[in-house]
Amino acid sequence: MPIQSVGRSIGWMKPKLSDAPKGPDAIFVQTAPLTVPLGDRYANDEVWSATDEQILPAEKRMRLQENGLRVGLIVSGRTPDGLQQLLTSKKSNVDPYQFNRPDGGAVECKPLAEMPRCEFPLRLDDQTQAKSFETAKCRFEIVPSLTTDGKVRLVFTPQIEFDDKEKWKRLDPKVALAVQGQRSTENFVALRFEVVLGLNDYVVVGARYDKPDSLGFKFFVTPDSEKPSQRLLAIRAGRLKSGKPTAEVAMSTLAAQAASK
Repeated sequence: MPIQSVGRSIGWMKPKLSDAPKGPDAIFVQTAPLTVPLGDRYANDEVWSATDEQILPAEKRMRLQENGLRVGLIVSGRTPDGLQQLLTSKKSNVDPYQFNRPDGGAVECKPLAEMPRCEFPLRLDDQTQAKSFETAKCRFEIVPSLTTDGKVRLVFTPQIEFDDKEKWKRLDPKVALAVQGQRSTENFVALRFEVVLGLNDYVVVGARYDKPDSLGFKFFVTPDSEKPSQRLLAIRAGRLKSGKPTAEVAMSTLAAQAASK
């Protein structure tokens, strides 16, 4: 994504060396969960007017919106000022992280939300199914893969990790004792979507604030804490080049772009 001055950090965390896979097909996935005040006008309105939400097929886009999710693409050279401020602020971009993976290696992002009970209706076509999870952790699984033209395809699957007491009750008591404390994960495959990114493109994922009972709202909005807030998830990805440590691959390109302005 473009930066405003040469050498200015955009706040993406560099990974540990142990996180770097070897080989010609290694991919980096940089994630920035951005925190804003509850009901923030920029996060709920202005940022989306600066992104391309037509990147998903109309049917998929409608299904995600019915479940409270929004997805938009930022292409190289178009970083909105408001989003740039969020990305470069330590107050909003508290926990950026970079995952390095082989082609096709799954990334389980850090949880966007954790709550004692997570309840919402899952809306698929004309059917609605009530969902309820105990001690829930809401996150996305992201699977990156290289395309033939050098870009990266990211496949997103919403998932919730939770305490599954009923499952363990059905096990033999001896087995249940051995696995006590284990948890289950539900993948919402019907809400899976994919986006293709160039090196300096990135995708923004957020909630429909007007759907407070939805999955997306549960993932991104925390209305009941001491500091009510919500989040936007910004993600960038690219191919790791041998000899360059992680984020420097993208940052060298960004600096060159900034210098040419």
